[in-house]
Amino acid sequence: MKKLLPALALILLLICSAALGEGTLAAPFPGDSPEAILAARIGEVLNMTYTPETPDASLNSEARAAAANRMLADADVILCDTPAALMAGLQGYTTDDLRTAMVPVCKVARIPLYLVMSRSAADEKGIADGEGLMRYLAENEYDDTLLFARHVEADPSDRAMVFLAEQLPVLTEVFWPAEIPEALAGGDAAAAVITEAERAEMDPESILVLFTLGDERSPFQPDVPCLTESGLPACPESGLYLLASVQADADTLRTLAETVAAADMSAACEAAGMVFQPLTGDALQDEIRGIFADYKDYMTAEGLYFYE
Repeated sequence: MKKLLPALALILLLICSAALGEGTLAAPFPGDSPEAILAARIGEVLNMTYTPETPDASLNSEARAAAANRMLADADVILCDTPAALMAGLQGYTTDDLRTAMVPVCKVARIPLYLVMSRSAADEKGIADGEGLMRYLAENEYDDTLLFARHVEADPSDRAMVFLAEQLPVLTEVFWPAEIPEALAGGDAAAAVITEAERAEMDPESILVLFTLGDERSPFQPDVPCLTESGLPACPESGLYLLASVQADADTLRTLAETVAAADMSAACEAAGMVFQPLTGDALQDEIRGIFADYKDYMTAEGLYFYE
């Protein structure tokens, strides 16, 4: 009987989520992106309507705010996005302050971030791995031929790069995310922070993966050390979250969170370059509060946020 209980619990959750069936999932991802494909899978699991953006849609602060505003305006809409949505809210792009108008429903997955170098730049400077970079920087502080790429707009990857630049003696230059592969290939930038999905789109011979930026190695790159293995503090990583309006029914949100946590989404997350790592309840609330506090510090220092 004990062995049947977990299966029965999952069946009950799926029945409850199927009974909901009237909600909508909003996400800002272009329809041909790995994130949009994963969002579609989440919509299926939750029995929610999801319409992806057009393939050529721009993934910028305005697009993220538009998706977030749909959630804020309708208690039946759930937002699926990375913490970049929280940054858009802090900058005032959203109609309401997400710190008070939004509640986190569930963390779906962790998004590994990597520090990578152009293979040609690494070879030129005799850098073969992360430790080699550290040795090079110890002897060549603020080398203007070793530019680290930042993003034009605030997002989790740029926050990680700023965090790195506070720890390492490097110079940075800004690019749109779509420009970074060409910037690395053409020598306009020597290093960048990228996601696993972005790494999978690049020629593996053209880049050298130096570190995973969190405090644990990535299952996609198990031989690459995490940043803490080199004695540096872990950069904040990214994740995929479900968020809702504070007006949404608490019991419904609890059922949605439990349904996601109980679902078998490891393969779907892996295909999107993410690690299925569901988080709910008080632990999720604490994580979101920590993200808001960290982003407020980062964006204030960058002149992107002003205190009330």
